[in-house]
Amino acid sequence: MPEGNSFSIIADKINPIMNIRNYFKFSGIKLRLRHFMLLTAGILLVVFSFFAYGQKQRKEQLFATAVMGAGEDIFIAVPYWVANSINTGDHEVSPFGTVNAEVIDKESYEGGSHGKHVILQLKLTVLEDSGGKYYYKNQPLEIDKWLNLRLGSIDEKVYITYLGKTKPDNSRKIFRVTVKKNSEEPFITDNLKIGDEMLNNKGDVMAKIVNKVTYPAEVRSFTDSGILQISTDSTRRDILLTVDVSAKRSENIYYFGELKKLRVGEKLNLFFNKATLWDGIITSVEETEKQKTLQG
Repeated sequence: MPEGNSFSIIADKINPIMNIRNYFKFSGIKLRLRHFMLLTAGILLVVFSFFAYGQKQRKEQLFATAVMGAGEDIFIAVPYWVANSINTGDHEVSPFGTVNAEVIDKESYEGGSHGKHVILQLKLTVLEDSGGKYYYKNQPLEIDKWLNLRLGSIDEKVYITYLGKTKPDNSRKIFRVTVKKNSEEPFITDNLKIGDEMLNNKGDVMAKIVNKVTYPAEVRSFTDSGILQISTDSTRRDILLTVDVSAKRSENIYYFGELKKLRVGEKLNLFFNKATLWDGIITSVEETEKQKTLQG
């Protein structure tokens, strides 16, 4: 066989193989290019979606009043270690350097031997959607709702009582209130004295006893024929306290310690140095002329 023909035959056999290799090589390039284009399109879609979402939500700075409560109950004081771990100036910062929450003021007072009631004034960075609803770290932010709040080592739920673009009006008025408690232990009534004061963490007087009347506890019962009988129990005491209290207004209602409504028929808890009066029933409320302070 002529030599030229041998090379021609070999070339004819190699060319299809090279064509196959080139085909797959070209197909691989096209596949990678397609993947790149899909990836680019996906990134652009995410960026566009994020931008469009951002146009519907904008950052706002709001002020809030928040009450801490144990077990999602604002009437139960939080443990001392929790109450003492939060201070004015504490804040939470996002990974991007945004201050999400800052404590701009703190008020606390005794909650009955096991803890303290804590009221926080907060400055929050929130998102507002197109419908005017606010969100704090993806949580709906509303008045009279609970909110998860993390400050340093403390991760607690707080109850929002005020929310607005300006600081709340924390001015207070002084009321003279009569509080009655039936069948109280003599140890309690003996250790509640005229002049006793209930203070908050700032040294402000929240309540001051101005008068006290006690007498043997009245016991009422009915005979078998339905006749009312009244007797006394010498081991217990009924007590009537007259107390000047400082209260803050919220939605046309005055509140004592941010928690208790100041009106006839409501119950008050009063925490004094030597004794605590639990669930005293308000029998009268009068605004006093002395409005500046309870001191003195």
